[in-house]
Amino acid sequence: MKVTPLETLLAAKVINLEAGLSQSDQRVGLVLLEHFNRKSGRCDPSIERIARLLGCSERTVIRSIKRLERLGLFRRVRHGGYSHRNSYEPNWPRFAELVAAWKRKFQRMRPTKLSLSDGPPGHIASDTDVTQTCLNNLQILTCSKRNSKEAKRVEVDPRISRPIPNGTKSTHAALAAAERRWNKALHEQFHSNPGTYANVIEAIDPSMQMAATSAEMRSRGAGLAYILKELKVPSAQ
Repeated sequence: MKVTPLETLLAAKVINLEAGLSQSDQRVGLVLLEHFNRKSGRCDPSIERIARLLGCSERTVIRSIKRLERLGLFRRVRHGGYSHRNSYEPNWPRFAELVAAWKRKFQRMRPTKLSLSDGPPGHIASDTDVTQTCLNNLQILTCSKRNSKEAKRVEVDPRISRPIPNGTKSTHAALAAAERRWNKALHEQFHSNPGTYANVIEAIDPSMQMAATSAEMRSRGAGLAYILKELKVPSAQ
């Protein structure tokens, strides 16, 4: 079975989200994934090496490996690796099953609905910039404003509080395409380092996601640049 970089990244995501794992378990699981060779299938780091990498005791590593085994995330083959070390095999079908379960749970959870409010077309002198979310789609649309003559929906750039084109189907498609571009660029940047990629994904909140999409709409590549700048993450080599 050939393992793709995406499968490795999704496995890292599962390890970070799995409720039954402690922080030490998650770190040990990510180190095992880092050692997995997708071409040869080899994954046989010593207990001592894992402990030194993580700065913890060997006993902690052993306990975490046992919990990872009990949850069915890894299989251990005693003395199956180089120099008779234990060998570890990620349970890819189990990871795929947990990813699918997470997606179903995520889709069932609806964003909290916020009431629309009427207000002045701009900020008063002493006010500060804010972003108000809309009823429709938290990841793409932002607040609506109304004037006294007619209700006109606009989408607001959350970084500079400037309207972008009206909410037509073509606009929505362009926003979705922009979001896909910076997500793809982020994956390409960190596909070789699943631990870093998982941490970056966890740190991106809805406000940052909308701001990155708006930046990508203005200039290709700006979405990824914005994420890296905000999280102070260096570009992958």
